[in-house]
Amino acid sequence: MAKERKRQEVTSNFGTPWKPEKEGDTLEGEYIGYDEVPTARNGKKTFRSYRLKHDSGEIFGVAGAVLDRKFKQIPKGTYCWITYVGEMETSNGEAKDFRVECEQGTKLLSNEETDSDIPF
Repeated sequence: MAKERKRQEVTSNFGTPWKPEKEGDTLEGEYIGYDEVPTARNGKKTFRSYRLKHDSGEIFGVAGAVLDRKFKQIPKGTYCWITYVGEMETSNGEAKDFRVECEQGTKLLSNEETDSDIPF
């Protein structure tokens, strides 16, 4: 006799996009990794959206070139704060600027390491 199987829906795991409205807006939570999000903007195929899990359990995604450079240093599982500090001028026009902070005592990754090299 065949086993009765029940279904469960699988939904997207992209975080809710965080879109700060004013300077000083802050997002905080545990850094749980990033997604490669499809895009056709600026001739790129994807961009990275960094995911933070808020204490409420909600997952947020935030993206930006400034974040790319900073999050390369942060191991998964680290509690972080991202603060919107305004717009900055880049060679590609204006871009959002963010201050990124992590919990004191976090061992930041070097250029040679990846977050998979760090034991949790």
